[in-house]
Amino acid sequence: MTYDFVGFLFGVIGAILVALNHPSSSRWGFVFYLGSNAAWIGFALHRGESWLLLQNVLFAVTSLLGLWQWVVKPRLARSRGLRRATVHDVTSVVFNPGVLRRAG
Repeated sequence: MTYDFVGFLFGVIGAILVALNHPSSSRWGFVFYLGSNAAWIGFALHRGESWLLLQNVLFAVTSLLGLWQWVVKPRLARSRGLRRATVHDVTSVVFNPGVLRRAG
């Protein structure tokens, strides 16, 4: 198989997996995207295609960002025992004049 075919195949598989918009498939989509980027980078280096090289280096950055969001960040949260970010409602403290009078 050649770089361009692997880049094409992995890119299509990655797009399908991300389009499914499910954590178990989307995380693998970014893995395939990164593989596609690596193949296209190899192809661009071999052929001297500077714009294709630059494009896929930048796409690799977005693939790494997707891996961070879908793989690394959730694993870090699980290891810390946090399922989701906790949101606290502070509007009652800020907008309740009775609370401000008691504090002062």
